[in-house]
Amino acid sequence: MQEIESIINQLCEKTKKDRYEIKKMIEDKQVKFKHQISEIAAAKIIAKELNIELSQKTKKTTNIDEILHFPPGTPDVSIIGIVSRMYSPLTFNKTQGTGKVQHFLLADNSGDVRIILWDGMVDLVNKLNLEIGTIVQIYKGIVRMGKSGEREIHLNELSSIQSSLKENHEENLPKVLERIETPDKIKIENKNKEIDIKGLISSKGEIRTFQKDNREGKLLPFTLSGEKKHVKLIAWGEKADEFTNYNIGDELLIQGSVLKINREDQPEIHVNRRSLVKVISKNNKIPEGAITTNLKMNIQSSDRTISNNRAGEKETVNLIELEQKPYSKIIVRICFVDQARSFTRKDGNIGHLIRIGVYDSSGSNVLVLWDEKAQEAETWTINSIIEVSDVYLRDNPRGGKEIYITRSASMKIIDENGNQIPNNIPIIPINQLNRNWKIASISGKILDISETREFTGQKDGVVGQVRWLRIVDKTGTIRVVAWNDQVLEYDSLQLDELIQIHIASIQIQEGGLELHLTINSKIESNNNFSQPLPEWAELSNIIVPEFPSQGFHIKEFSRTTTLNLDLEDPYVELRARIKQLGDREPYYFACPKCSQKISDDFSDSAQCSSHGEQKPIPKLRIPIVLDDGYGTLYTTLFSPTAEILTGIIERNLMKIDNFDELTDKIKDSILGRDYIFQGILKERVVGEPPRKTWNFNVRNVYNPNTVYEINMLYDKLEEEES
Repeated sequence: MQEIESIINQLCEKTKKDRYEIKKMIEDKQVKFKHQISEIAAAKIIAKELNIELSQKTKKTTNIDEILHFPPGTPDVSIIGIVSRMYSPLTFNKTQGTGKVQHFLLADNSGDVRIILWDGMVDLVNKLNLEIGTIVQIYKGIVRMGKSGEREIHLNELSSIQSSLKENHEENLPKVLERIETPDKIKIENKNKEIDIKGLISSKGEIRTFQKDNREGKLLPFTLSGEKKHVKLIAWGEKADEFTNYNIGDELLIQGSVLKINREDQPEIHVNRRSLVKVISKNNKIPEGAITTNLKMNIQSSDRTISNNRAGEKETVNLIELEQKPYSKIIVRICFVDQARSFTRKDGNIGHLIRIGVYDSSGSNVLVLWDEKAQEAETWTINSIIEVSDVYLRDNPRGGKEIYITRSASMKIIDENGNQIPNNIPIIPINQLNRNWKIASISGKILDISETREFTGQKDGVVGQVRWLRIVDKTGTIRVVAWNDQVLEYDSLQLDELIQIHIASIQIQEGGLELHLTINSKIESNNNFSQPLPEWAELSNIIVPEFPSQGFHIKEFSRTTTLNLDLEDPYVELRARIKQLGDREPYYFACPKCSQKISDDFSDSAQCSSHGEQKPIPKLRIPIVLDDGYGTLYTTLFSPTAEILTGIIERNLMKIDNFDELTDKIKDSILGRDYIFQGILKERVVGEPPRKTWNFNVRNVYNPNTVYEINMLYDKLEEEES
C-alpha cells in the first residue's frame, strides 16, 4: 500500500490533477486490461505514458513530539516507532453493518502517541502480528484530536503500515519491554493510569453478577503473582467471560489494564474490554506462598463495592512487619482507648469511630475501628491483649500510617498466658522512629526548652498556646511539642534532665518527624521511671549519630556529588569533608524570641523589629566549605545541626567570656572531618556582577558508616556492570 500511495502522490503533483482524477485514470486502465494488472502496474503505465519519472524516495518521517503539536486534520503524516502497547480490537454498529477499530501506542525517544486503526487496517495489523517491541513504519496517517484532548494518528484505507527491520532503528528507540510491570514491582505513581503487567495466575474466582444503573454487570476475580508478591486482578464485563479460558499456572501479559488503589489501600488491576491479554506460557509452577484457593467475593448492588474474604489461617506478625505483610494477624496490648465518636454520613446514616493505641515488642501504633467494630471495642480496657486479623496500614491525612481492618476481620480479647508482650510500650531510639507509626515512646536528655508562645487558630480564631522541648539520645535529637494545657507539663522540667516520654503522637513535618503530646501522653523524670533507662539514652554529651537513620525523615535524600547538583532533585545527600570555615564569625547575637540578629556584640539590650527591646543571646551560625573530592560547596550550619556537629550547646554560650576561643574550639572539633550531610538545594544570586550559586540548607548530619558505604559502592558497581 505504501508504494501505490507514493506513486499516486507523485502523479498528482506532476500532473496537477486531484487525487480523484488520478484514481479514476488507474481504474480505467485496469478495466482496459480486464483487471489482469494490479493497481501499481496500472499507475506505472500511466506514468510512462505521461513521461513522468517516478521517484522511489519515501516521505521524511516525523518525530512524535512534533506530531503532538500538529493541528487536528493534518494529513500525510509518516512516522517510525516501536509498539509500546497493544489493545483489543473492538466492533461497533454503523449505518450499514458493523465496523472495527483497534488502538495501539507507538513510541520513539521523544514520546508516545496513540494510533487508531479503522476497518480494513485492523485486519492488516493482525496479519503483521504486531506486539510490544515491534518496530513499524506508518505512512499517510491523519492527526486527530482524541477524547482526552491529546493528538492521535488515525489510519484508514489510504494509509499504510509495515514492519521495520530492528537493526536499522532499534538503537534510536526506547526499550519499551522494560516498562512492563510485575506484581513485585508495581509503581503506585501510576494509580488510575493504564499499565502493562506480566505475572502468573495463582488463584481464580467465579463470575459474579451485579446491578448498576438498572443494568447487569459481571466480574471475575483473579490473583496475579510475581516471584514474591501478589496483586488482585478483576476482569469486568466481556473480559470476565474471556478470563474463564485462563487457568491457574498460566503466565499472562495484560496490556492496557488500569491500576487502581482499593479501599484497603492496596493495588488492584482492572481489566476492561480494551485490555489485550496474551498467554505467554501455561502450566507454570506457582511461586511459594501464593494464594491458590478460589476467591469468593460479595457484590453490593448499589455500586461496585467488593470485599475479599481471604480464606485460611492468618500469619501472626509484629507491628513492624505489617507494611510488608498486610492482611495478617496481630496480637497487641492496649495502651489507650479514646472516647468513641459518632457522626452523620452524607447519606444520613450514623457512623461510629474509635481510636485505640496498641503495641507489641517491636513498636506501637493506632488501631482505627468503624461502626459495629468501634461499638464492640468500647468495652476494651487498657493493658488488655487483643488478637485482630486482616489488618493493614493506611495513610493518615495528617501524616504517617495507622492500622485498619477489612470487613471480614475478626477481633477478640485473649489471655495473658504465653504472650510475650511487655507491660509497657517499648522505648525506641530516636533515629529508629518510624514514619509508618502513629505513636511512640522515647527517652533522652533535655537539650532545650522553649518559652510558651500564643497563637490564633486560622479557622476558628481561638487563641491557643504552644511550647516545645528538644531531647537527645545517642542516636539523634527530636523536638517534642506541647499544646494548650499541656504546656504546663514542661514547667517542672530542667535542662540536662533525663526523661521518658510515653505515647506521644508522631507527626511528619517538612524537616522530618516531631513528637506531639496528646491526652494519652505521659512524661516521667529520672525519679519515677516506670521502665529502665535504655543504654542509648544515657549520655553525657551530644553524639553525632551514625548514618543511615532508619525511616526518620519524610523526604528521601538522593546521594550525589557537587558535580551533579540539580534543582530537579533538591533533596540531596553528600559525603564531604569540612575543608575550612567561612569568613564570618561562627556565632551571632539574636533576639531570644525570634532568633533574628539584633546586635554585633554581647550587649545588655538591643532593639528587635518584632519584639522591641530584648537582651541579645548568642546563637551558633557556622559557615563552612564542604569538599567531596569533585568540588566545593558553601553552606551555613544552624542549631540543632550545629550543636550536634560541634557538641557545643547554645545555651552554654552565655557563659563564654572569650568568643575567639569559641572559634578555635569549633575549628578543632570539625575541620578535616568527613560527614554525611542531608539537605535542601536552592539557587541564589550573589556578588557584583550577579552570579548564580547554590544554597545548601543542611537538615541532618551523620558520621559515615564504613560498612554501609562499602556495600553501597558494591551495589553501584554491580548496577553499572549489569
